[in-house]
Amino acid sequence: MGPCSSVSVLLCRSGRERTSEFEGYLKQDEKQPFIKRLSHKFRKRAKRFFEDISPSKRRIKKQWMTFDGIVFLFRLGIRSNDTVVDFGCGQGAYSIPASLLVGEEGRVFAVDRNPNILSKLKRAADRTGAKSITTLIGQDELIAKLNGSVCDFLLVFDVLHFFDVPERVALYDMARRILKPDGFLLIHPKHLKDDGMPSGHFVDMTAEDLVNELVSVGFVLEENKETMLWHDSDQEPGRVLKFRV
Repeated sequence: MGPCSSVSVLLCRSGRERTSEFEGYLKQDEKQPFIKRLSHKFRKRAKRFFEDISPSKRRIKKQWMTFDGIVFLFRLGIRSNDTVVDFGCGQGAYSIPASLLVGEEGRVFAVDRNPNILSKLKRAADRTGAKSITTLIGQDELIAKLNGSVCDFLLVFDVLHFFDVPERVALYDMARRILKPDGFLLIHPKHLKDDGMPSGHFVDMTAEDLVNELVSVGFVLEENKETMLWHDSDQEPGRVLKFRV
């Protein structure tokens, strides 16, 4: 039997059978939303794989994790010994620099609903010497782990567009419960209507709409900072909204 195509090998996790199944799906009517989503997932997975093995991309990522990301978070106010929650942490683009910044006396709680992603974060943290990270699966584990208002900073970067209004309000309520009286909620509001990449529940929302939403539930906007952030596999311009409880 001839070898699988290199792309198929990269994309499938369990060999020829699963690859064949997925390729069969893709030959169906591509106008179906499910097929479009599946195809997008394949492309995204392949893109990340090649970025992971690219020497130049790995250097860029290491630079962010061990220097640029630390500077970025320091400029937002995070300091040694702080307690930071990274909500929707992904593979640790902010959790790992935060851990290196707060040091072993500080704490970083990396929260994601995907255990596989958290496993990758742990491996990356071990490689970079980030020792103060605790990984948690979902919001319930976070609330159970934290006892009262103990958090200096809550990071919600590039995840709010997945939440509808009631879910966002519940998240804001959680933020008030876990943040110290002088703590900060930091939001990177990606995929808004006015940033050219609207998505999810943000397709009809602007940055001003989001600020008004947070102000209406009691938060005070301290800073609207234009800066370079990490997104997917490189730095890009964006904004961080810094709210006081």
